[in-house]
Amino acid sequence: MQIPMELRAALNASLEGIPRGPLTERAERISSLYRNGTGSSVAIRDSTDALAYALTRSPATYGAVHNVLTRLRERSPSFSPQTALDLGSGTGAASWAITEAFPHIASITQADRNQPLLSLSRTLAQRASSAALRNAAQINTDLNRDLPDKPADLVVLSYVLAELPPDQAQSLFVAAWGLCTGALVLVEPGTPAGFGQILSARFILGGGGAHILAPCAHQRACPILAPDWCHFAQRIERSRDHRILKSADLPYEDEKFSYLIFVREPHFTPATESRILARPQKARTSITLKLCHPDSTANLVTIFRRDKPSYIRAKKMEWGDEI
Repeated sequence: MQIPMELRAALNASLEGIPRGPLTERAERISSLYRNGTGSSVAIRDSTDALAYALTRSPATYGAVHNVLTRLRERSPSFSPQTALDLGSGTGAASWAITEAFPHIASITQADRNQPLLSLSRTLAQRASSAALRNAAQINTDLNRDLPDKPADLVVLSYVLAELPPDQAQSLFVAAWGLCTGALVLVEPGTPAGFGQILSARFILGGGGAHILAPCAHQRACPILAPDWCHFAQRIERSRDHRILKSADLPYEDEKFSYLIFVREPHFTPATESRILARPQKARTSITLKLCHPDSTANLVTIFRRDKPSYIRAKKMEWGDEI
């Protein structure tokens, strides 16, 4: 996957006249702080930090959120949100994904406590063809204390819960569901800790009447038990500057993420197919899939070449697809 050309152009324009050496140092510092559990309020101090962060993280965030919104469209093709709320919007990568998935969206509200990130988000959005993105309302606020009070058809909360203590994370996703009139999308790092946040939301919101649209094929207890965890991946193309700032050689990165999509009753249809929970394992005469089934079980299923129709279909399937 590539990020939108307009976003790529906006990032390139923001780089004009800025030496790459100091940006690389900023990117390394920010990455180190995040690995140690430091949030954006400390890690992102000024516009240079914000740009370094955008170059290294915006493509991955965009890719993961776009992947999840594609799953939302697959499972609820009639869902056509007019309003969106991007909580913890950062550089606006999730908002770009929203406008790509739902190009007719009328308005977006972005909320974040970090002003340098919000300011960069505004600058990048001016090159977008989407009027909703160019004119997005911005709220500089601490999500743990003061959430926007206006509900939206689509609420996205991406890469935010992992930065919070469990009690604050719970309060936030419960409040986010309260602001949602159609669908709530949660995206977290594809790590055991990120999946733990997703499981918490699944237990609390699912038990409170929110319908789980994806990735789960059912509404019952999750069959994935530790040390295993449910996560997915999106391959993202790296730009030259992206590779420089991350000291990377490969022209792509695989962003691993965990997610949940909750919907209100009108947009819910029970799943009838199983979800592929890992990269398909292809052998010479077979394909093995890790599946989550509508009957609330999960297991490995091997499809052999001699079962030609099933084998042909399985060959086309990817991690995260329904089959």
